[in-house]
Amino acid sequence: MIARSRTVTAAHRAFGALVVVLLAALAQINRASTASAAPIRPAAPAKGAPITGVCVDETGQPLAGVRVTLYRDDYKAKKHEKLAGRETGADGRFEFADPPAQEDDRRLAVVVTKSGRGSIIQPLFAKLLEKPLQFRLRAADTLKGRVTDEAGKPVAGAHVWAGGLWAGPLDGVLTAVTDADGKYAITDMGRWTDEDANPPGPLGNGLGVTYGPVRFDVRHPDFAHEMPMWKRIPATVDVVLRPGGIIEGRVTDRVTGKPAGGVTMSLQGIKGTRAGDRVRTDADGKYQIRSLKAGQYNLWAEAAERACVAIDSLTVSAGKTLAGQDLTLIEGGWIEGRVVDAATDNPIGGTPDRPLYVGCYGPGRPKSGAACLATRVDEKGEFRLRLPPGLNYPYIMTSEMWSRTEGRTDVEAGIEVKAGEVTKVVFRVAPAKR
Repeated sequence: MIARSRTVTAAHRAFGALVVVLLAALAQINRASTASAAPIRPAAPAKGAPITGVCVDETGQPLAGVRVTLYRDDYKAKKHEKLAGRETGADGRFEFADPPAQEDDRRLAVVVTKSGRGSIIQPLFAKLLEKPLQFRLRAADTLKGRVTDEAGKPVAGAHVWAGGLWAGPLDGVLTAVTDADGKYAITDMGRWTDEDANPPGPLGNGLGVTYGPVRFDVRHPDFAHEMPMWKRIPATVDVVLRPGGIIEGRVTDRVTGKPAGGVTMSLQGIKGTRAGDRVRTDADGKYQIRSLKAGQYNLWAEAAERACVAIDSLTVSAGKTLAGQDLTLIEGGWIEGRVVDAATDNPIGGTPDRPLYVGCYGPGRPKSGAACLATRVDEKGEFRLRLPPGLNYPYIMTSEMWSRTEGRTDVEAGIEVKAGEVTKVVFRVAPAKR
């Protein structure tokens, strides 16, 4: 069963206000005695487990002189930070002994480069780090071509990339910029032949295999973002850019009554539209998202301590501006809950090495798209999600575990969330069958 209850927070706010007044009075009394106290030092950043691995060639022999760089990748802020670099010795091995811990919005990645070898950009998923990494660097070859507009005129200054971090392409690695004649050449691609593709060969660091064409990105601010494909490397792929659509609007914070500056705007393609984007609002809360292919998108704003009702299924037309797409940040309500073993009532929790997530569709993330709101389940099996009011659809994001959750059909019918209130949910997971 899934237990549910609701707690109104208005009384808590009144009580909280009284506590603030009392604390302020106590602070006046004790200020003299505490003025000389030593300042409280902030907690040291959490550290992650060591990251180790080896770089080898196509035959499995160790490669010396490979540059392995550790990055922290902030996909919401669309920026990355270089943390450390290593160069492999004769044994091909590398180690980052003291990396920072992974965070939900700032993930770690390694970039592997060597002259004459294809570059690799690898996000560091928890499962991937359960054993030492192995990077097989293929001989370098080239993806090249020419980028033009619909009239056949060259497009200079278009960015072309065949791999990148979540925050976007990484200059100098698997990237190129078109010249005055619209030509580009990415020279650090790993060679990929018919023999590699049949049978399917490993892609990246063994997380998947290639069965056919692989997409890459071509983007220019005056045109729609294109995602053409290559089948083998070396390859020549010419690209035609078409007029792009624009979405613009303004975000307001209903709680403060002010424009919401510095807020992340997220756009997700739906119904066959692949591309998405993130931008930040300016000081007046205004935003503009360019280079959009014609199609349908979901749009929302993201800010700490706020919820937002998304705009569902916006239709963008080539060469047109879709203005007035305004959004409002609100306080919202909450779903709080626990994940427990149905047989023992013991909590089922996540850990830094093996995170467990609860996701949620609803007004904040429409079911028409793949993106959902998500939060980690802590080691006590507890979680909390701030959500817009209305019907929301939380679920355990581990599908095998969700399939064993008792009474999940009740939740899949929707849980009503009200503004300023907390709705409590208990997910009772039945033991796996042996």
